[in-house]
Amino acid sequence: MTEVLRALLAGAYQAGLSHHEALGAPSAADHRWAGLCAFNLGQPLRARDLLLQARAAGATAANIELATVARQLGELAEARGLLERLSPAVLTPFDRALYWRELSLQRFGADDLLTATEAAEAAWACTFDAPHGGGLRPGIGLCLGLVYAARGHDRRAETYLSAALETATPGRGAYLHMVRAACRSRAGHHGGARDDLAAASLLAPQAPGIGPVLAYHLGAAAWALGALDEAAAWWAQAATAAGEACEPETECYAQLGLAAVATVRADLTLGRRYLARAGVTAVTPVATALLTLRRGALAARGGESAARDLLTSARDALLALQRTREAGWAELHLAEHLLATGSIAGADELLGAATDRRHALGCGAALVPELRGLGRVRAYLASRPAGHYLRALWDDALAGQEALPFDLRLITLGEARLLVDGRPARLDLARSLEMLAFMLRRPGQTMSQIAATLSPDEDPKRAKNYLHQARYDLARGAPGLTLAHDADRGYRVRWGGVTLSWDVWDVEAALGERSEAGMNRALALYAGSFLPAAEGTWVSEERSDMAWSVVKVGLELIEEWYVQREFAKCVALAGRLLEVDPYDEPLAEYLVKAARALNGDVAARRAVNRLVARHVQEMGSAPTSLLGLQSELNMMN
Repeated sequence: MTEVLRALLAGAYQAGLSHHEALGAPSAADHRWAGLCAFNLGQPLRARDLLLQARAAGATAANIELATVARQLGELAEARGLLERLSPAVLTPFDRALYWRELSLQRFGADDLLTATEAAEAAWACTFDAPHGGGLRPGIGLCLGLVYAARGHDRRAETYLSAALETATPGRGAYLHMVRAACRSRAGHHGGARDDLAAASLLAPQAPGIGPVLAYHLGAAAWALGALDEAAAWWAQAATAAGEACEPETECYAQLGLAAVATVRADLTLGRRYLARAGVTAVTPVATALLTLRRGALAARGGESAARDLLTSARDALLALQRTREAGWAELHLAEHLLATGSIAGADELLGAATDRRHALGCGAALVPELRGLGRVRAYLASRPAGHYLRALWDDALAGQEALPFDLRLITLGEARLLVDGRPARLDLARSLEMLAFMLRRPGQTMSQIAATLSPDEDPKRAKNYLHQARYDLARGAPGLTLAHDADRGYRVRWGGVTLSWDVWDVEAALGERSEAGMNRALALYAGSFLPAAEGTWVSEERSDMAWSVVKVGLELIEEWYVQREFAKCVALAGRLLEVDPYDEPLAEYLVKAARALNGDVAARRAVNRLVARHVQEMGSAPTSLLGLQSELNMMN
């Protein structure tokens, strides 16, 4: 074994190049292994020159590595031709393992998954016959992982990847962890995927060419969790890095990912831009099919009639390429389009086919991320009764809270609404939101306590039954939100991976700043009284507490401003706060005093007369302090 080959097998690629450069008269084999070192350092053009020297010096088997370089550069016809010049029967077992591995990756790129699998298995077997063949096993295990994962056999892929990791060099280990992360993410094992990606990132400096594809996989993991900003950032990084490294396939997939994010956000212009670039870099059949899928999804989002043909074409192409998982994605998007056009029966049929894909895969986690942005499909699936065939897709979404985080927004000031990803939740019971607000405000109650508070005048059994219905109403209308019961802690609201915001919490956070900006934000959010249509002691108490909290902080600011002689700000804020509590006596006094200091007795007289009249009309009398101010100001007339 030459020093260059020894460095190559140890993953010391730079050392391998240094050994080669130090040789006075490198052999054909030295040129060959140095070329592979350069390739692993992300220098494909330098690698090609070294490999051509190797071939010219008699190393015919260097065509294997030349094919690898050509494939990486997107020169697929050249890569195939180089390999076709070789006969595996006359190669050494070591070279034969490399030959079968490269053939597997070529057939994988051409989406001939069955041949790719057979070739990868042949390569694995050759490593047991070849001297130093164990050093090739991690790379071939990576190939097997890729092929089996593409066929939807993520568990089998993970087995090979884990075995390969046992003897992998750090640089190869980075790739193995990265691909295993993808398998785990698609299986819904997001914690394991995060661990693998962390390991891959840690090892990345020892795998110089990994940058673009690692960024892509980090984006894919974020996408699986619904973290759109993070996914877009990683995919943008991957696209740029892949373009610079002359890796068109990675760039294509990154651009397709960016287009998927833009589609969810309904940014049609940006989506078209990403798809235009992906169209230039799509060099394999599966990339072309996925490009058609994303074009169809974007067209559907824009309400274009072309969406149906595009998505149908994508689905058919993906099925022909044995891409079960991706065909399921196309069916989900096509179902969304058909629901939007009123074709319920057609959508139902497609969702049935997508459910078939889910069972063929053995797990539906890989389909869940595509449900983001498909509001009609989500609502349709959620409306299926328990035990319905299509319900499996929705159960997958609910079981994987982390994989499908919905943005829930509860509004209870001035009105009562629950928004799911910006859309009003479909709730059937009038008091569902009151129950949700009560449990958020007072967690840990028993059902008897909840019923006694919310329905004190109703039969307890009937009241509890209604509240159980409200629980299910919320579960149906706001997927991911649960009103869970714990024997020791009572009923509590849980939202897992869902992002839950509430205008009450936002008002309280703004007031907590004790600042002018915070006060302005709180008043902007305070659109009216708490749950205005609800009745009952607890609602009245919350209503009063909320109003008092706003007025209290406002009074503190007015007192500061009055001392600082900022009378205009005092008048403005007092006026706004009196909309929250029209009968607060200290507020009324400050308004009159500040108006007097700012604009004189006439303005103050007008303000006090208006305030006294309001009190008399609504309350029957006015506070003594206001009457005193009125008398004082009228005497000066």
